Amino acid sequence: MVGAWLYGYRRYLQGAKEADGAYLAFVRGLAQTLMLAGGVVAVGIGAVWMLTLPEKMVWFAGSLWMWVALAALLAVVALPLALRDRIDTAYWGYGVFGAGAVALIVVGTAREVLRYVTLLASHGYNPLDYRVNMDWYSTLLFFITFGVLGGTTLAYLLTVAWKAGQHKGQGPYTPSPAIARMGLWSVWMLVVWTVLYFAVGLWVWAR
Repeated sequence: MVGAWLYGYRRYLQGAKEADGAYLAFVRGLAQTLMLAGGVVAVGIGAVWMLTLPEKMVWFAGSLWMWVALAALLAVVALPLALRDRIDTAYWGYGVFGAGAVALIVVGTAREVLRYVTLLASHGYNPLDYRVNMDWYSTLLFFITFGVLGGTTLAYLLTVAWKAGQHKGQGPYTPSPAIARMGLWSVWMLVVWTVLYFAVGLWVWAR
């Protein structure tokens, strides 16, 4: 993942008109080395782990989930090699990091499938049988915090970082009014969220 991130970092520098070609070449070589070495290590450790699985889990070694996870990892490692010079155009450099994130999600999903099947088959434990006592306020607060507050704040930070990088060599960067408003909204939403969080907590405590 560090190697995949370096590809995105390198593409960002290219967009910012980085003139040091030797440094860009170094970053690309380091990124590819880390991805290849990391891929080999990950697959090797995974193979050793498969060989040590207990009898109740050995089914996973030849399952579709294992092969999908392996294919995802190998695809990410091979992606820069397949793209070649196209990695320096458009958003392909960032795409390598995005593909790496998807591969990690696939591997994590396969791991959870193994956990679920093992606990259900060996111990009869099924988390889906849990009774749910729905708390709509907490649920909505979580998704609003994650989606609205977090999304707006992250969008502002990424936009400013991107614009500032692309502004290199043109003097100090000044955000546009629209971007400045986005930053102001982020601050005010955080203030409102903090007040609401403690107000509800104190109200529940007082009851």
